[in-house]
Amino acid sequence: MSVEGAPVMLGQNSAFGALVKADAPHIIVTHCVLHRHALATKNLPPKLAEVLKIVVDCVKYVRNSALKHRIFKELCNEMGSEFEQQHCHADCFENSEFILILVYMADIFDALNHLNQQMQGGGANIIKVEEKLKT
Repeated sequence: MSVEGAPVMLGQNSAFGALVKADAPHIIVTHCVLHRHALATKNLPPKLAEVLKIVVDCVKYVRNSALKHRIFKELCNEMGSEFEQQHCHADCFENSEFILILVYMADIFDALNHLNQQMQGGGANIIKVEEKLKT
């Protein structure tokens, strides 16, 4: 395992990395671009990290129960219904600073998701991917 908790797949001493380096020593072995984005979330400023933690807790709370999930889904469909159970972080969604940080992070993650989708699939190559990253 690496320091970040992800399996070491492209380290200098791994089987794949070592084989590539043996045949082509000029090659630079690096982490996956998507893995780098996941690592970036581990180093968020404290306020952003706290908002992310609360949102993840809330999503897990809804997703861990089929009933809560169905109720929440219906709430989203009707937008007039009230969720039957209160979560310990429910009051956070009435805090304007929390909402501003949440919207800011949603925009950032939306841009990262869009970038990730552009870098996957047919026709993606290192030149196109690097160009999209620099943009």
